[in-house]
Amino acid sequence: MHMKRFNLGFIIIAVLLLIFLIILTLNLDKITGSAVSDAHKYSYTKAICKETTCQDYEIVCNGHEIISITPLTEAIIKISKDWHEPRPEKDIKTVCN
Repeated sequence: MHMKRFNLGFIIIAVLLLIFLIILTLNLDKITGSAVSDAHKYSYTKAICKETTCQDYEIVCNGHEIISITPLTEAIIKISKDWHEPRPEKDIKTVCN
């Protein structure tokens, strides 16, 4: 009688474990969520200037690809005509490097 209970318990545990493993295998790509797919996604702000006006923009990138460039409200400044840009030319023109 004890052997039949042991066998029944063992079979139930084995079936539950098998079901758990099947579910885990089918959903393996969802376990990490979007953290892995968004691993190369980042954003930063950058001032973009035209003549005597500069505005800050939020730049969203995925690796080297531009996802969006959004102007930030209230982030506009006027600069004098004799103002010199301290950033290297490469930094001014480069986006999503």
